[in-house]
Amino acid sequence: NSAIALDTKSPLPYINRGVSYRYLKEYGKALADHDLAIALDPSGAACPGCPKGAAYGERGATYLWLGKCEQAKADFEKALELDGNVAVPYAQLAVYWWTCRQNKEKALDWFERSFKRGFEDWEELSMETDYGHFLQGLNDGPEFKELLRKYGKK
Repeated sequence: NSAIALDTKSPLPYINRGVSYRYLKEYGKALADHDLAIALDPSGAACPGCPKGAAYGERGATYLWLGKCEQAKADFEKALELDGNVAVPYAQLAVYWWTCRQNKEKALDWFERSFKRGFEDWEELSMETDYGHFLQGLNDGPEFKELLRKYGKK
């Protein structure tokens, strides 16, 4: 809130506050903040220190918690379209394919694409408050564990 008060035109504080609201399970407030971040900067170009599609990716994550799979997928794809060089949108699409479609092959393929691009948020894949919540049954399987070993997570 303090960061927003200092600069109401910057998308990053809205993205961050939206993530905080999601962790607090205040999904309506999270979506409102992500919507505002996107409205302020639809291309993501004005968000210093974050991938261009960060607001879309975070809104997509909120949609997953709400069980709105197709909205989540659309946002993850938009994040990927805006910045296909970063790892996170690929991992988010992997989560979508497992959570919403129970498609292990596609989920593992998207995770491998993400890991090849330098994915770093390993803890999120097992945390109950984050993507680990959605990955039960996949993240403890031998194929997933092999990807973790292959790409540096021990």
